Amino acid sequence: MPGSTAVKERIEQLIAPAPELSTGEPIYAAQTAWLTSAQYAARLVCPSDTNAYHAHVERILANRAAPQSFQIGQMVALLSRLLEEIEGGLLTSIENHAIAVTFDDFLDHGAEYLKRGRKDEAGVIAGIVFEDTVRRICRVLGIAEWGVALDTWITELAKQDILTGLKAKRARAAAGLRTSAAHARWEEIELGDVAPVIELTRELIGAHLV
Repeated sequence: MPGSTAVKERIEQLIAPAPELSTGEPIYAAQTAWLTSAQYAARLVCPSDTNAYHAHVERILANRAAPQSFQIGQMVALLSRLLEEIEGGLLTSIENHAIAVTFDDFLDHGAEYLKRGRKDEAGVIAGIVFEDTVRRICRVLGIAEWGVALDTWITELAKQDILTGLKAKRARAAAGLRTSAAHARWEEIELGDVAPVIELTRELIGAHLV
């Protein structure tokens, strides 16, 4: 998904010419193209068909009895409201949710490797997803992420009470597994080390990204 700045710019570009399309000389092809672009932009921000904005877009376009100029007016109102939601952090929340789903899928793969006794593959997946989860949480909280060690992120999250003392200890153990896997030090990874990392990562995703 594009970043919030790119999506905002695209929506603003769509809104700007809309009055001319809805009140000027009717140009069916241009109106149809605009509505298609507006639908696409709204779906980028709200991909789930259960989302209220997504559903409203579909209702607007499904109203075949309404002239396209009327549909454009309705879409402009919806896009304008959507811009306000993006500025309020809606897009970030949706991005995080999408990433959480992806991370959970990766962890499922890691857990499957673990069941097969393939600790190295499971350790690589668990370590990477753990680090990326911590990075994403730090990004949401405005904690510096680039050029910062994983252990430093854990310390910062503990300072902000995002991690309890026990979870911070578990997180440092997970960071150790991530380091071992990243440097292919397979002898440092035990089969029983991986499951706690998967479990902790799922807890962090559920608490802070969903």
